[in-house]
Amino acid sequence: MTGSFAIRFQTLTEAGVLPKALWTKTSEQAPNFIKWVKAVSAHPSVTSIYDAETIISSTRARFEQAKAASA
Repeated sequence: MTGSFAIRFQTLTEAGVLPKALWTKTSEQAPNFIKWVKAVSAHPSVTSIYDAETIISSTRARFEQAKAASA
């Protein structure tokens, strides 16, 4: 269950959807977690079903919708 969180965390910070500083700070404070995230993200059972571009675009759209609703 946490694998989907891990790969989304990596993808969204790399794409700039989430602040890149979040990845940097986590790398500094929890290096073993980052190693685990990278291992999970590289596993064929994850990569075969994970569509990064869809996740990035849908997350951006949800963030924009939330911004518009709060304005």
